Amino acid sequence: MKKIFSALLLYAMAVGASAQSLQKGNMVFGLGTGLGIYRTTITDKTNTGMAPDKDTSGAFIFPLTFEYGVLNWLGAGARIGYHNYIEGKDSTNTNQKARGMDLMGCVNLHFLRSKHVDMFVSSEFGYSSFKYTVTVTNTTTTYGAMAIASGTGYSFGLNTRFYFGKSAAFGLHLRFALEGFNYQNGEISDDIGSPATQFRLKGNGIGLQYKI
Repeated sequence: MKKIFSALLLYAMAVGASAQSLQKGNMVFGLGTGLGIYRTTITDKTNTGMAPDKDTSGAFIFPLTFEYGVLNWLGAGARIGYHNYIEGKDSTNTNQKARGMDLMGCVNLHFLRSKHVDMFVSSEFGYSSFKYTVTVTNTTTTYGAMAIASGTGYSFGLNTRFYFGKSAAFGLHLRFALEGFNYQNGEISDDIGSPATQFRLKGNGIGLQYKI
């Protein structure tokens, strides 16, 4: 399990808006890609005597975001994020794939707005999931294994949007955030009938977003 959680994470996104800065009734969309980092703690719930394993985790992320202007200074919306985790190389573990999905609701408080600049703090909370598959080869056999987990995810960020042109149809979005996830009911299984292993996975870290 340890090697699937070793990577980096940053974001890059495209931003579209119906008007300059956020106003009541406006809609803002974002779509992009990126990279970032977390600190993770994995706890083996089957073997309660084993100490938690701490490591670094990360993934390429492909988010789709939406915000609606409830008031001139208050926005609400959602984010869907697809995570493609970067796995460490191992001669005995091949065909490794680690994927994740987030579905978050968000609330944004806009404290500085001008014609071309919009600064706000954001909070996100919602559902997060993870799936890892691998082919394991040892001296006697080759078999497939899988780890799945789901739970909650969160994010708290400081954001700045810069809009271009008279219509402000597109812009640049910079975001600095504390992000994390909490999976309480993970399970590791294989296709040769070994007893399943139950685990708990928590992660938190700092994320930097860049959107154009």
